[in-house]
Amino acid sequence: MNRYLSLNAQGESPHPADRYYGRVDSVEGTDDQNSETLVQLDAVAADDFDSTPFKDRPFTDDADRLPLAVLDFSIQNARASQQPNLRDSIEPGRWLQVRVAKPGPMSVDVDYYPGLFADGVTRASEIVPVDQKLALRLSKAFSMDDLADDTEQQIAELLDHVPAPDFINVFDVGQGNLNALWQSEGGAALYFDFGGGVTANKRTYPKKSGKLCFNRAAPIVLSHWDWDHWSSAGRFPEALEMHWIVPRCADPGANHRAMAWELHRRGHLHIWPSGMTHYAGPHFRVERCTGFGRNDSGLAMTVRGRKQGLLSRKVLLTGDAAYDCIPEVKRKTRFGAVVASHHGAIVNSISEVRPSSAGAVLVYSLGHGNCFCHPRLHAELEYLQNGWRPKNTYSTSQRIRNRPNTIAIRLSGRPAETGCGDCNAKLIC
Repeated sequence: MNRYLSLNAQGESPHPADRYYGRVDSVEGTDDQNSETLVQLDAVAADDFDSTPFKDRPFTDDADRLPLAVLDFSIQNARASQQPNLRDSIEPGRWLQVRVAKPGPMSVDVDYYPGLFADGVTRASEIVPVDQKLALRLSKAFSMDDLADDTEQQIAELLDHVPAPDFINVFDVGQGNLNALWQSEGGAALYFDFGGGVTANKRTYPKKSGKLCFNRAAPIVLSHWDWDHWSSAGRFPEALEMHWIVPRCADPGANHRAMAWELHRRGHLHIWPSGMTHYAGPHFRVERCTGFGRNDSGLAMTVRGRKQGLLSRKVLLTGDAAYDCIPEVKRKTRFGAVVASHHGAIVNSISEVRPSSAGAVLVYSLGHGNCFCHPRLHAELEYLQNGWRPKNTYSTSQRIRNRPNTIAIRLSGRPAETGCGDCNAKLIC
């Protein structure tokens, strides 16, 4: 595994390379007025990339030696308007060249993280778009084009054996998402996402997080390829031995490609088939979202509780998808519980995700003091206006002095007991 994806690399020197190629991985406003934009680049050291002996194939085992990084910078809209070339290039999927320690009238302060779990360092840097020929080479090098889809039968074989869960754990992983379908006094039956706080949000991850359960070889369903949804594989290497069911990422970038290749060479990468709209099992349903872009074209899950009176409920696990891109929401389903999309960010059609009763539960999976200002006030107000009551709204960050603060969403009348003392839920809803 590339050491930059592992917790063991957090002690790497934060001194950046002289030059990076970075793919725009995300662009998000840092407050509700959108006066400032946080841009994240999925990056590789440029000199190391340029010295590779090939030009026309994706990286394979040779990706392990590449120095990877995550680069963050903020631009106010007024300042961006004075830099038209940079402004026009700040959209997901575009490749930029970053020259470190190049102060000047057009420079930007960039935070460099040499690894997902490393500490950062800030340097004034020059940022310019790369030419089209180099952009195509970079996209080819870090694409998933050489990795085949699974068949629908293969996906079904991985999911058919998952038993009926008694509850869902929404784990406190700081600014990220990691959910698990669980059997009482048993173990994890399936994980939905396997992320956690990294880079600027690494500090939001609990210092004493406890252990996770891998005794049942639970498959991992990945909603989409954002590192705060898969990065805890670098904290828990056992996760690399599980089978991962993932959406195809059209233009993944260096860190994502390295993770995908690591799973592939272990025989544990299972890419959702392009023609498969959903998997429908007796206890849960996995659906491909219908939108565009990474967040809105991934996977969402609906879990069904057992038919036991008031505990019969449908629980929606969303990843970062807009609600109008989730088929189960578009069918006008009402939910007994929802893990809020995108950690409480403002997403499309919050008004369409409706509670099934006055006791329906809303859960935010996020880290206290995260750099994205999640949950966003306007999103919280919209959930409130659409029937999600404050007394039934929980957050993994609400007990910052008593962590980890894992939340259990009950699906049956059995007690929510994990069978191991390291990951017992603190809130039962």
